[in-house]
Formats: sequence, structure tokens, C-alpha cells
Amino acid sequence: MNKKEQIIWFCGDNSAYNGLSGMELKDKLNGIESKFGEWYSRSQYEINWEVIRDFILAQGDTTNIYRLDESKEAVYKNHFSTQDTWGDAQIDVLCNIFDKIYQTKYYSELYLKNKEAMNNMGEEKIKIAEVLYNSIQFELSMPSILLSSNARTLNNNSAIWKIDGFRLLTDNYTLHAESRVINYWAFGVTLLIILTILGAFVKLYRCTR
Repeated sequence: MNKKEQIIWFCGDNSAYNGLSGMELKDKLNGIESKFGEWYSRSQYEINWEVIRDFILAQGDTTNIYRLDESKEAVYKNHFSTQDTWGDAQIDVLCNIFDKIYQTKYYSELYLKNKEAMNNMGEEKIKIAEVLYNSIQFELSMPSILLSSNARTLNNNSAIWKIDGFRLLTDNYTLHAESRVINYWAFGVTLLIILTILGAFVKLYRCTR
């Protein structure tokens, strides 16, 4: 995604939609969703491919390491890049695909022997992405009338933000809120000044008569 697409997808910046018709907006969002789906699918593939490679590497099997490296891009292109949904390239599925390519049972048997350990390694590798789904909710009560804010939820004079890790992928995120406070002291002082001036005019008027 380019910078603008990242802001639209991860931050929900509505200003990016200005000037677009309904069809144009639909096409833009579908295009961005497709790019995100491709990134997600590729990330899943890379993680599980690395797990298989690490276990083969631990056995010192250079022949199957070479095969795995050689067919990496072709397997992704032929089996995962064209999927309409964000499919997960699971470890056992990948092993079956590599077995079909090289007419062997090596990869499937490797998975069966090390199923729990390989799945655990895959879970550990993907944990880093889980932080993006964590979110915090921040509520700010403003004095008097709330004039403007970039919060997604406004409740009377309160602004409520719900921020997840995806929103921070593109850039720093600033919470903005502005309110107007009625200054009763200013009204009182102004009224006092007006009354003083009126009193002076009345006194001056009486003196001139």
C-alpha cells in the first residue's frame, strides 16, 4: 500500500473519501482490501515456510533445503497468491504441496514426526503480529461545549478514542479535542465596566444641567 492507502485502511481517515462517488469509493476500498489480503496471505506463507525450513535445516538435509528454496516463489504464486480469501498457508498444507511437487512423502512425514513442535514454532513466530490487534480506549471529558475532535465517538462533552496497533503503523496518532468554555468572570467584568461608564455619563449629564 502507498501512504494514502495505509491511512485509509488502518486509520479510517474519512477525509480521504472526499470528492469520490459511491462507485469510485467502492473500487478504491476493494483495491486496498485486495492489497491487504495479499500482504496477509504472504505473511502467513513466509512464517510457515520458515518453520519447515528450520526443521529441515536442523537435520542437516541440504538436498531438501535446496528444493524448498528453489520452489518457494512458485508454490506461493500457484497455490496462494490468487486466492479470493485471506487463506492461511498452514504447515501441513505446505508439506503436502512440496511432496506433490517432488513426488515424495518426506515433508509430510517430517510434519507428522514434529507436529506439536512445528505448530508451536509457528505460533511463536506469529505472536509478533498479535500486538497490532491490542487496543486501548481513551475517554476525555471536556469543559463546556465540545467544538471539534478527531475521536470516532462523541458523547455530550466527552470524546472517546479507540486505538489499535494498526492505526500506529502509518504514523504517530494525535488525539485532538477542542471545546468552548463560557467565561462568567469576563461577562461580570464587562457588565461592571458598562455600568460604570453609564454611571459616569449620567453623573456628567446631571452636572451639565
